[in-house]
Amino acid sequence: MKKACKILVFLFMAFIFLPTLGYADNPIVQTLYTADPAPMIYDGTCYVYTSHDEDTLINDFFTMTDWRCYSTTDMVNWTDRGAVASLKNFSWAGSNGAWAAQCIYRNGKFYLYCPIHLKGIGVLVSDSPYGPFTDPLGKPLINNSMEDIDPTVFIDDDGQAYMYWGNPNLYYVKLNENMISYSGGISKIPLTTASFGTRSNSERPTSYEEGPWFYKRNGLYYMVFAGGPISEHIAYSTSTGPTGPWTYRGKIMPTQGGSFTNHPGVIDYKGNSYFFYHNGALPGGGGFHRSVCVEQFKYNADGTFPTINMSTTGAPQIGNLDPYVKTEGETVCGSSGVRTEKCNEGGMNVCNIENGDYIKVKGVDFGSGATSFDARVSSATSGGNIELRLDSPTGKLIGTCAVSGTGGWQTWATKSCNISGVSGVHDLYLKFTGGSGFLMNLNWWKFDGNAPSQPRSAFERIEGESYDIQSGIQSVSSSEGGEAVGYTENGDYTVYKKIDFGTGAGSFQARTSSDTSGGKIEIRLDSITGPVVGSCTVPGTGGWQVWTDVKCNVSGVSGEHDLYLKYTGGSGYLFNIDWFKFSQTSTPDGKLGDLNGDGNVNSIDYAALKLHLTDAVPLTGGALSNADVNADGVVNSVDYALMRQYLLGIISVFPGESTPEEPEDPEEKFHCFLLLGQSNMAGYAKSQASDKGEDPRVLVLGYDNNASLGRVTDQWDVACPPLHASWLDAIGPGDWFGKTMIQKVPEGDTIGLIPCAISGEKIETFMKNGGSKYNWIVNRAKLAQQKGGVIEGIIFHQGESNSGDTSWPGKVSTLVNDLKKDLNLGDIPFLAGELLYSGPCAGHNTQVNKLPSLIKNCYVVSADGLLVDSSDTTYRLHFGHDSTVTLGKRYAEKMIQVLGW
Repeated sequence: MKKACKILVFLFMAFIFLPTLGYADNPIVQTLYTADPAPMIYDGTCYVYTSHDEDTLINDFFTMTDWRCYSTTDMVNWTDRGAVASLKNFSWAGSNGAWAAQCIYRNGKFYLYCPIHLKGIGVLVSDSPYGPFTDPLGKPLINNSMEDIDPTVFIDDDGQAYMYWGNPNLYYVKLNENMISYSGGISKIPLTTASFGTRSNSERPTSYEEGPWFYKRNGLYYMVFAGGPISEHIAYSTSTGPTGPWTYRGKIMPTQGGSFTNHPGVIDYKGNSYFFYHNGALPGGGGFHRSVCVEQFKYNADGTFPTINMSTTGAPQIGNLDPYVKTEGETVCGSSGVRTEKCNEGGMNVCNIENGDYIKVKGVDFGSGATSFDARVSSATSGGNIELRLDSPTGKLIGTCAVSGTGGWQTWATKSCNISGVSGVHDLYLKFTGGSGFLMNLNWWKFDGNAPSQPRSAFERIEGESYDIQSGIQSVSSSEGGEAVGYTENGDYTVYKKIDFGTGAGSFQARTSSDTSGGKIEIRLDSITGPVVGSCTVPGTGGWQVWTDVKCNVSGVSGEHDLYLKYTGGSGYLFNIDWFKFSQTSTPDGKLGDLNGDGNVNSIDYAALKLHLTDAVPLTGGALSNADVNADGVVNSVDYALMRQYLLGIISVFPGESTPEEPEDPEEKFHCFLLLGQSNMAGYAKSQASDKGEDPRVLVLGYDNNASLGRVTDQWDVACPPLHASWLDAIGPGDWFGKTMIQKVPEGDTIGLIPCAISGEKIETFMKNGGSKYNWIVNRAKLAQQKGGVIEGIIFHQGESNSGDTSWPGKVSTLVNDLKKDLNLGDIPFLAGELLYSGPCAGHNTQVNKLPSLIKNCYVVSADGLLVDSSDTTYRLHFGHDSTVTLGKRYAEKMIQVLGW
């Protein structure tokens, strides 16, 4: 029940009124008690896994039943990922004792090492950093003694993984590559005062207590730990080898913070170093009610730690938050009074919102100004208001969004309001006001401003709910994934600014549903009363989640316009729209394939299409429309091949034809991807037999001529290594990118790889202004497009030759924008890979991680845990074979996620 999310009244009042907490950024989680932070960097995001102190203690002792996860890309605004695992994941666990865990990534899997009080250390495995996790062993990995707590896991440069743990002793094992077993016995580290310091009482000789955190930096191994006696401090030791001998280096954090325990976690992220710990700073906090915090620090020149004190300020923000993209309600820098819970639309939502509660989001960049605000909300009561304030809960009011009852705590609706008087960077406070009791739940929010800086292509799928302005509609969930425009009534409309129609559009297609008799979509330009370029009839489909495509011709539209979709019809709700797109050709007039209008499809039409494709005699009008036999909006070699199959009797109908009795099969697609960069993309590690398997549905556009491979420059061939220069029998990430991507597409679809990487080249070589290879890239991409390929993404790995160049991110941004414009790609995903963490260019990853803030739809692919090739003793720049395979899979996993496959 909803009440189950409520905690004691006095604790809520303390959260609201405690003056010492103020509007602090530490602790990083203020909706519940968290402890034992274990940070992990993956794919450009910082995750921190925590244990969870329950509000109510059992037997006045630690009461802990699950493990939580939070993520951030700016180190101040943290997204609640919920309880990623619990004691219920282990059949052999009891009902209490979910103590300090750590998660680590390897070979496409995430491994969560979980100590369970008095039971041992278990391991869970998942394909995602936030689960679901499963227990592959069905028993503890370690069950040595009651000392089996606080595991810390690290994978060394040679691929050997180690797990340390223990209180009051320190143990380790060497984990096998599968990460769920180990070789050899359990080793016990000798605890001497020289290795772990002298204890300040006579309880035992050394200061080592528990909570080890093991990692390597600049060739030196660090063992950071909680030191005794109680109350704990944080200290550390170092070694030149992964198993010692250890040398004590001193205290890092003195005893502070109101908790008798502490637990460290240390990472480097986006060029900075961070120290995680816990204390008792939240209201009601203490030794059994702890809270995770973080500080930024700098190592001393000799690699030693400075003294780090606890603060309420926390780490500084990296970059600003973009309010013009959807932001989860549970992404917060601070809060008062609220809680979080699972959301039936996915992820988490904010709950238990009462009058005066608020959420703080730090460093929000409104740019030149916002004009409207949308919030995804629910309420089983009469609702309330969301006051949008700047810089404090009582700061400047820029808008108020009224939230009415929706009929249930998980019955969602999108509410909107106008915004004024805001620009630049501010802390944003969402303050909730209303009557007594719970007011509403919040799933996500988003601001809208002036027109987007980059136009959107009319010929790429545009999600209906990605409007810039709307009147009368609400967003609804779609059974086909994501959301859709819903609750449309006569006269409602949505506006999509800066839509680029290029040289002209001929037809419009929309994915729609209706449980009534439907209506019409009026397609207008530049205003709600602007010229009508088309009108599309939407029929009833028999249900609000029964989807069909509707199509109509458009005319008189080219260039860049604001697009207005106006919805007309009878009374009541009309229809839903999931997505829409335009095509350059109009819908067929007459029989598909009949290009001369004689009512037949024969060799005369086949010859006419060939003349069109060779630019000898271009087709126009209805003939051009009828030549698009697969109805994908373009006439190309795919249509030519289909017409040949039709004339030979291989197929009896064209893909663009449909019959009411038999729905047509899904359109076969040719998904193409550009591979850009230098040697790590082109390939360095020698290919192995496991790389040579060929899939006829994965193709490569020939990089050079090679008779032994049957490879011809600029001609499609079945992909196998090498994808790039054929004289070097090497693999790059593109090989396993293709092998992974093909697993996610329908059986008839094809993956096309367009290799354009050149070893040793700087970014300037590839740029449009002054670069010698820009036109070469563009020409190869256009060849792929002309041969039926649709370029859907770019994977990029470059920077070694520009290491340390602070202007590099801007140059990459310019290159990407030029390619998208010149190839009419729209905002396709751009994935940039990190460089080796251990190599001489590791520092350049700071520049790599700046790219998402400069390039729209850009994501960083992590190199965490990847190793240098053993043969690269000179440069130490290149990924080894297994790491190249992993990197390729990571590119694919991210691309699949971004494309929504």
